[in-house]
Amino acid sequence: MGGGGVVAADSHFAAIFDHLGAVLETAPLTYKAWHRSNFEQHAARYAADLKSLAALAPSGSAVLDVGAGPGHFTAALAEAGYRAVGVDVNPGRFADFSARFGLDVVGCDIERRPLPFADGAFRYVTFTEVYEHLRVDPFFALSEINRVLAHGGLLLLSTPNLYSAQNIARFVTGRSIGDPLVEFGKLRRIGHMGHVREYSNREMRRILAAHGFAVTATRFDHYNFSPTRRGRMARLVFAVLPRRFRTIQLLIARKVREARRLAPLGRADAT
Repeated sequence: MGGGGVVAADSHFAAIFDHLGAVLETAPLTYKAWHRSNFEQHAARYAADLKSLAALAPSGSAVLDVGAGPGHFTAALAEAGYRAVGVDVNPGRFADFSARFGLDVVGCDIERRPLPFADGAFRYVTFTEVYEHLRVDPFFALSEINRVLAHGGLLLLSTPNLYSAQNIARFVTGRSIGDPLVEFGKLRRIGHMGHVREYSNREMRRILAAHGFAVTATRFDHYNFSPTRRGRMARLVFAVLPRRFRTIQLLIARKVREARRLAPLGRADAT
């Protein structure tokens, strides 16, 4: 794609997120504060992830968005022309938002229940900023994602980078990477767990390889520099540090083999 095409694509994505932001600002939504804070924190990443997907998946492709709540990225996929299907532990939390965009979001606890789709039903799965929240059986979730992906299908997975500059600074100054009062408190406040564990890129590559995926690309990035002195300092630090110390890692992985079929905990493993 030439430079003009990229500019046009970026303008299209910008219009999508302007529309989403306008809906979130004006619509009488349940959990309004959650919607606002989530969108402010993640909109730039949503746009970058959508651009990454657009380079791989033709418009009109079916895309499974695993861990969809609060529905913003699923809506962006649909607005970009994809046949988006979302999965969330409790879609009722954002049913009013889903209704405004006509989203197809099914309920499923991905650590305890099989995904309600046939084997090989999708060629593209997005699994963004979810893995760090899983606390029961993340390997079962990946086993199911492998099952519903067609052979050669692509997984876009993003998760915080354990070895980001911020995390290293917190660790050496005696601070926690994640405040347990905040992270566990999200269970009752918004209906899902906060960050349980963050992972290094090497760990994520090993985990994906163990579940039938080959990582084809990795991107490290940081979003949302605050307009404060601390934000300006962070921008300067990230400008000189290697990219591997940035906050978020995106891994693009191809399904290269069938993973071992796991059953939910409490039942014998499938063969």
